Amino acid sequence: MQSLSLGQTSISKGLNYLTIMAPGNLWHMRNNFLFGSRCWMTRFSAEIIFKSVSFRLFGVKCHNADSEPLKNEDLLKNLLTMGVDIDMARKRQPGVFHRMITNEQDLKMFLLSKGASKEVIASIISRYPRAITRTPENLSKRWDLWRKIVTSDLEIVN
Repeated sequence: MQSLSLGQTSISKGLNYLTIMAPGNLWHMRNNFLFGSRCWMTRFSAEIIFKSVSFRLFGVKCHNADSEPLKNEDLLKNLLTMGVDIDMARKRQPGVFHRMITNEQDLKMFLLSKGASKEVIASIISRYPRAITRTPENLSKRWDLWRKIVTSDLEIVN
């Protein structure tokens, strides 16, 4: 088997390979299938290769001009008027903002009935944004579970 020696890297003939050369951050490629038995080498900057090649081969989305926007504008307006930290909520649960049906007003009324202040409600939604997707029945069931652990409603809210 013939080999070509480049400094400390040895390239064997008959093998397809992709080797990163540390000095100079260069790539050497060889492909016997495309170029026969001749040794074909090309040097590219790794930066150029990574910027020009997309690894998402089948990640094509078709956008329609009439399609719904990704954000639920009414939800964002409601949460902002309630004083919710949108950035924190988006970091914790980004999928909540893509839902078209949410129960933020029901959650607000539920927590107000349990003695929570508006600031506490905003803090709860900022930290646990998925709570706005719960139905009032589901909120009641979860509240009952917490009441078995904690003695008063104010302890749960605060």
